[in-house]
Amino acid sequence: GLYESIVVANHAKAVFLDTEPAQFQIDEEALRARVTPATKAIVICSPNNPTGCILNAASLDAVAHVAEQTGIYVVCDDVYNRLVYVDGYERFAQRHPELRDQTVVIESFSKPWAMTGWRLGWLAAAAPVIAEIAKAHQYLVSSAVSFEMDAAARALTVDPTPMLEVYRAHRERVLAALDAMGLDAVEPAGAFYTFPSIKKFGLTSEDFCIKAIKEASVALVPGNCFGTEGHIRLSYCVSDKDLDEGLRRLSTFISTL
Repeated sequence: GLYESIVVANHAKAVFLDTEPAQFQIDEEALRARVTPATKAIVICSPNNPTGCILNAASLDAVAHVAEQTGIYVVCDDVYNRLVYVDGYERFAQRHPELRDQTVVIESFSKPWAMTGWRLGWLAAAAPVIAEIAKAHQYLVSSAVSFEMDAAARALTVDPTPMLEVYRAHRERVLAALDAMGLDAVEPAGAFYTFPSIKKFGLTSEDFCIKAIKEASVALVPGNCFGTEGHIRLSYCVSDKDLDEGLRRLSTFISTL
């Protein structure tokens, strides 16, 4: 949703690739079919918001093959790269250093260091690309707030890995609870979201979420916000107490449908 708005604001067209049929992975032929001579970039997010899925080697290679053949950029939203629960996670830029000049990597303090309200991040790209990005950036924000820079420098000295165990435990509780509710979800390999299917209830994702907050006081994000109808996003980046209460309310709510 956010990327679409940014693209439209820049007088361009956002083109979507539905990854649901491939278990939220990227099929090379499907990707190739979405690319035209007007395509400027491919945006990937891994670990992914809202699914929590990680793009596998075949998906990353599919993006690389298309980018290499067309000369377009690959924008990597890697903000969840420190929140990974599985071995073998590879970032696009690591796997395909030969595309360094076409790759833009986005990082953030928000997710690994729980600094969401500070809206502070950074990106890495080839020097000529950074020079162009800086032209736009300096007129949008001037610069980051000075006290945030000190906090960011301190954050970089702190290893967020211990939080992974908390999120891992939350993930197991959520998956077990969703299973008990009869909700199907692809197991998240990173980030702190699950994206279960609610198709069997015959409600749109928006109707489901409005009904859930009105009747059960549980807040979820509808999948249509991410271009994937028939799913809801559940975040487990909350306290143990709130997570258990939220899952209890969701279970009660689902039993009424």
